[in-house]
Amino acid sequence: MHTFPEGYEASSRNRGCPRPLYVFFGHHYCGTTWITRILQEACAYLGWRFRVIHHPGDWATYGSLGRFVSAERPDVLVCTQATLQQPGELPAFRAFHVVRDPRDVVVLRYRQHLKRPLPEHLRERARQGRMAGHLAHCARLQELPAAEGLLLEMAYSEHFFRHMREWDYGRPEVLELKYETLFARPEATFWQVFSFLGFLVPVQPGPLYGLSLRFNRWYDGAVRRLPSFVERRCPRLVRGRLPAGWVTDIVRRVLAGRSHPGEGPERSLPERMAPPPLWRTCFDEMHIAYFKEKYNNLLIQLGYETDPGWC
Repeated sequence: MHTFPEGYEASSRNRGCPRPLYVFFGHHYCGTTWITRILQEACAYLGWRFRVIHHPGDWATYGSLGRFVSAERPDVLVCTQATLQQPGELPAFRAFHVVRDPRDVVVLRYRQHLKRPLPEHLRERARQGRMAGHLAHCARLQELPAAEGLLLEMAYSEHFFRHMREWDYGRPEVLELKYETLFARPEATFWQVFSFLGFLVPVQPGPLYGLSLRFNRWYDGAVRRLPSFVERRCPRLVRGRLPAGWVTDIVRRVLAGRSHPGEGPERSLPERMAPPPLWRTCFDEMHIAYFKEKYNNLLIQLGYETDPGWC
């Protein structure tokens, strides 16, 4: 575990007591986009600092993930590609971790690699020539029929699924969730998440508390545009908990593509939010047989099947 400076704590305090770091451990194609937006909105109201990391390049200049957290001092950290090593590099934390049916993940990866440009956080790596293998894979998919392309994507996804397979699912400080549960009951599940993390209050706040939350949301929109080293030094009106009704409102607005109350749709959510299961309309017998050969153990490990002979 990374050794932190004496007296290290996240930027927020609750009646003078340091908080743990709150972490979302995710995996690409497992709802990370809209989960991240919900957490970012919650942090904006609470006056908390928020950071997102996608890959080791995001903290390379700090030397380690632990030093990144020590320097940036976030209250909430989003790891969009969770690995077994990350928890051991962090200070005391509470977290939740989300997985998705690997069969649906393969379908989504295939569609993304076939049709979509690189996400913004990967474009700089591509310009540096560090994405040659990925770009060659995407080009190859363009040349293949859909059935063969999906098989190729299954083979190419082995390194991606390794992180899900190696993850420690027994950590008491981490709430384990499935994407399918989040998709089916987003409001209730985020109540569960925030309750587990410890910053949900079930009662409606008084008018002054509500006013302070709204002020924080406005203030966050201003300081978020500043460079990181300036933003983390800006004073904040830190709040300790978010009322359950506000959580419901945030979840509904984000899923409707809105950032602020009363706004129309602003940012569309990705097609990766398509209702599960996706694989049933995409896999034929050949795909099912190949998936069983490569990933059946993972499917059973995650609880998506109990019978190795499914289908």
